[in-house]
Amino acid sequence: MSYSKFAAKVKRYYDAGTWTARMVRDALDKGRITALECACILCAGVIEALGDDPSRDDLLEAAEMLGLSVPDGATDEEIVALIESATE
Repeated sequence: MSYSKFAAKVKRYYDAGTWTARMVRDALDKGRITALECACILCAGVIEALGDDPSRDDLLEAAEMLGLSVPDGATDEEIVALIESATE
């Protein structure tokens, strides 16, 4: 899975500088994007948005949203480290 259609538009606007971080968070507050989409767009708080015990699918989804390449056979801990290093 990747970004929803609306979240993809928000990401394009944010990346282009048309939208501010506050505007992205407003889309979250209004329920137009998910917490994970918001975190990935802003490249901040992704691990927190995944919750205490994210599934492997959730980790892979977050990595995909961030445009990260996960090596075959990577452990969940390695995926978390990859996400954390990309969002520091």
